Amino acid sequence: MHATIIKRSGSIWLICLRNSTRNWTFRTSQRYTGPQTSAEWIVEAPQVNGELAQMARLSPVIFSCCRANGRSPRLISVDGGIMIQDLKITSIPSNPNRAGDRFVVKSDHS
Repeated sequence: MHATIIKRSGSIWLICLRNSTRNWTFRTSQRYTGPQTSAEWIVEAPQVNGELAQMARLSPVIFSCCRANGRSPRLISVDGGIMIQDLKITSIPSNPNRAGDRFVVKSDHS
């Protein structure tokens, strides 16, 4: 998967998701008027029928070549956050690489 989010103008953003394995692309334009002061690369449980679903068991998710405003976000280990559901850790990120633009999120269903 490859994801790109680009500010088009004013409060309009273009979101593009591309799955090169299955050869499909999804594009949508959305309005966003928030503070625009941060970027996040996350793995989280979805909402189903308005309720937070249980986090699925997942293969490691690799975030690579992360960019914010065209530059490496220079992530450091304290930038990572774990996901907890029912008082159990369900996913945890690795430390970022030396460039601060790559990390892996793994499931922790122990």
